[in-house]
Amino acid sequence: MEEILSIPIPKEIKARLEEYTDFDWKQYLIEVLKRRLKEFEVQNLLSDIDRVNERLETSEIPSWRLIREERDARS
Repeated sequence: MEEILSIPIPKEIKARLEEYTDFDWKQYLIEVLKRRLKEFEVQNLLSDIDRVNERLETSEIPSWRLIREERDARS
């Protein structure tokens, strides 16, 4: 199901768009909107991750030591 999104644009731009009748402006704008929405969603997720990371306590043991111990334990 589709919804209608109506936005006012300057007459000059509308006239210039109409010169390119072979181009699918609708599909192009849908793709642009999808890309931008994805960028917003990723940014929101990164902000959420940052908030979670701020609440985590820092470890007294360096991460490289934990990784080394885990690797040695598997050997």
